Amino acid sequence: MIDWLLHGTIPVAGGELLVREVVGNLFGLASALFGMKRLVWAWPVGIVGNVLLFTVFVTGELSGASTDPLWGQAGRQVFFIAVSVYGWWRWQQARSAGGAADGGAITPRWASARERVQLVVLAVVGYASAYLLLLQIGSWGPTTEAWILAGSMLATDLQDIMFGTPYPTHGEINLGVLKEDHVNIIVHGHEPVLSEMIIAIVQRPEIVEYAKSKGARGIQLGGICCTANEMLQRHGVPPAGTFLQQELAIITGACDAMVVDIQCIFQNL
Repeated sequence: MIDWLLHGTIPVAGGELLVREVVGNLFGLASALFGMKRLVWAWPVGIVGNVLLFTVFVTGELSGASTDPLWGQAGRQVFFIAVSVYGWWRWQQARSAGGAADGGAITPRWASARERVQLVVLAVVGYASAYLLLLQIGSWGPTTEAWILAGSMLATDLQDIMFGTPYPTHGEINLGVLKEDHVNIIVHGHEPVLSEMIIAIVQRPEIVEYAKSKGARGIQLGGICCTANEMLQRHGVPPAGTFLQQELAIITGACDAMVVDIQCIFQNL
């Protein structure tokens, strides 16, 4: 059983995935579900998943394979483990002090000017330190790996502070979310700042009234690719499709505007 977990593979679409990669992600999913229920099991289960994924990213080094290990990705798992241990400890402290059984809710707030300067300094120093470290130990692509490691540490907290904490929600999915009698706007890409601003603008009464003055019953937003996930998990905006459906959304004739930013954008768009 242990040998299967450490060395086993699962065939997928002509390739294969490591068993521990699949199991690690399943532990991550279970951790998220426990977190939704405000159960303390979210912490230890999540840590087990992070440990398994850590071994996936350093497999090249541990097994002596020719493939360079992804030390930046592995370092990110170490960061998540450290944050989970701290969260688990804080949870237990709150319960021991007679607080809420679920560890107590945390209210996010905007960072002060001083804290924002500190975050910029941390980002620069963190990236430079990670780059030098990864360069020395021979990680694959230290330039990008350093940002994955340092950027994940900051983005994990900053996105939730700026845009709100994601929550489980139900939503319609696929091109059927486009409405014939609405102004249909699709946001496609990876930058949550753009989609957040569009969501805020289309909710303004004067914008909605302008759309209605032109014969529409309202404005329908939809997402494509990674932006779709951001919009769904924070605002319940339905995903219009995946990366492969970006052209199909336009071909329907129902899409009035497709707003794109960076990455995964087909050249002919």
